[in-house]
Formats: sequence, structure tokens, C-alpha cells
Amino acid sequence: PMASHWYEWPFMQKAFWFFVDQTNNNLNTISLSGNPVVWGATTLFIILGIGFSIYCVLKRKRISEFTPLLLGSYLITFIPYVLIERPAFLYHYFPGLILAICFLSITFGTYLERKSKKEMVLLIIIAIMLIVAGFITQIKTTYGLPHIF
Repeated sequence: PMASHWYEWPFMQKAFWFFVDQTNNNLNTISLSGNPVVWGATTLFIILGIGFSIYCVLKRKRISEFTPLLLGSYLITFIPYVLIERPAFLYHYFPGLILAICFLSITFGTYLERKSKKEMVLLIIIAIMLIVAGFITQIKTTYGLPHIF
């Protein structure tokens, strides 16, 4: 029941449950699930990055030297699971996720360099607030805090 398919990982569709306890009207769980903001942003940026890279190659435009390295590394860690038929789990995606976070960070940083100091600070604050909000949504299931029906 904890197994998941490779195509579910980038969209964080299935958590890995370590512990579930239902006593009285309380539900306590401990699970492995990611920050939905980080996970969603990395998936979006990987899809856009691959599309933009293909566009640049076809139009013979220059792209950052990090783009092919990080996207290629991401695909190398992710694509083998497409061929595997045995049960796989969310944690198999972690090497690809780390590379996706690196790609997101470099791409976002490059975007921020083109902004004014005021806009840069505002965008960073918004990003941090979104990431913290995503973290807060996962606190109960990640750390086993009680859920009250």
C-alpha cells in the first residue's frame, strides 16, 4: 500500500505512512511527505526548463551552462524508474528532487538578478512565506501531532 508509481512522485500524490494511530476522536500519523510549495514549484520549473531548453536548442539560442547539467542529472536519476516494474517508493525520488531544488534555486536567483533591489527583497519574502505556509500544512502528518475530527 505504500508503493507508488514514478509518475506520482513529482506531484507528491502519495505519502509514505510510517505510523497511524486512531484513539478516541484523535488521529495521529507520521508520514514522509514533502512541502507542497517546494514540490510543486520544482515540478513546474523542471517542466518549463525542459520545454525552454528544447526551444533554445531548436532556435539556436544560448542557455545557462547549469541548465543542461542540472536537467540532465535530474532526468538521469528519474528516468530509470520508468523502466522498473517492481514496487517503488517516494524516497526513490529524493536524488531527483534535490537536483530539481538546485535547478529551481539557480533559475529563481537568475530571475532575481534582473530585478531591482526592492522587487528582489519582496519576491524573496513572498517565496519564504509560501515555503513556510507549505511547511505548516504538513506539520501534523510529518511530526505525529494529533488530528482532531
